[in-house]
Amino acid sequence: MDSQTTEYYRTNALACTRRYEAADMTAIHALLRSLARPGCRVLEIGGGSGRDSAFMASLGCRVTYTDGCEDMVLAASERHASLREMSRVAAFPLQPGDRLLGDRFDVVLCLAVIM
Repeated sequence: MDSQTTEYYRTNALACTRRYEAADMTAIHALLRSLARPGCRVLEIGGGSGRDSAFMASLGCRVTYTDGCEDMVLAASERHASLREMSRVAAFPLQPGDRLLGDRFDVVLCLAVIM
């Protein structure tokens, strides 16, 4: 993630979190529910407010929530306590040797990145 984007999210983490949480995700969450199986491994890249990772965790998925901005990770963990143990700061592209490169996932989400 470039420095200008990182600075924006660092400065606006709480406002972005509130805005993302207010989005109507009914249709997207119905789609995610069709992909989820209890125990499946989910990686969320650029997870923003943590909304979708928390949703997948509520379905019994084993989630790894990532965001490139530490302030967003903290805001997401404060809003969704279930993410505290499954969150990490990770800017993409990952650096060689990052442990995520060796992990396998059943579902990879990057909804906030697309938004």
